[in-house]
Amino acid sequence: MTERVEMRRQMERVERLASLGRLSAGLAHEIRNPLTGVSLMLDELHDRLLGRVEDQGLIQRSLSEIERLEGLVSELLRFAAFPSTNRRPGDIGAVLRDTLFLARRQCEKNRVELVEQIAESLPRFSFDKDKLKQAFLNLINNALDAMPKGGRLLVQVVADEHVLKETIAYSGEGISADQLSMIFEPLYTTKGGVTGLGLAITHNIVSNHAGRITVDSRPGEGTKFTLIFPLGAGDGEHLTSPGAPPVV
Repeated sequence: MTERVEMRRQMERVERLASLGRLSAGLAHEIRNPLTGVSLMLDELHDRLLGRVEDQGLIQRSLSEIERLEGLVSELLRFAAFPSTNRRPGDIGAVLRDTLFLARRQCEKNRVELVEQIAESLPRFSFDKDKLKQAFLNLINNALDAMPKGGRLLVQVVADEHVLKETIAYSGEGISADQLSMIFEPLYTTKGGVTGLGLAITHNIVSNHAGRITVDSRPGEGTKFTLIFPLGAGDGEHLTSPGAPPVV
């Protein structure tokens, strides 16, 4: 594929995602308002029928479905969000360690061995802490979903003077070539009961940080996501330890 064809393909993707983002934002706001009203009315009905257990059960199930829809609305709004301008120089290693702390309990519950390989001294660069934490959590949750019977999850971060590279690799069933070509598309999913927006949101967050995300997977061999962030002029000055491993 020539560079011109690849550039055209990326521009078409950006335009398609921008249109979908605008549509998602409009739909999300239109859906959220009536959902809130229905939820309040069901709460009131639930309180009025305290002595009718069967009716309360039906109402509770209805409220649970509303919560699920509200979760979808929140996902749509996150997908449609404009690129963040809340970027500050920071330590990406600290953000990732904090993210792994949140995920460790779920790893133990899923019988997943968590292997953490984060270089002690990483270059600082400007990023949105909350957005990248969300991207990391999306990838880790995606990994855990792929290992319902346990497995191994490797999270590795290394850097040199030019780029910072994060790898999230895990065992599991792997992904077919046909699925790989669609994996970052909005609403595409191979799992039932999910929105299919998590990886699309992650792709947008990484792209908005001038980064790049790739995925390598084969059925039966597990999956590896690689995130690469460029270090601009001044990023990482005096902050990378002499012994930091090179990016390979």
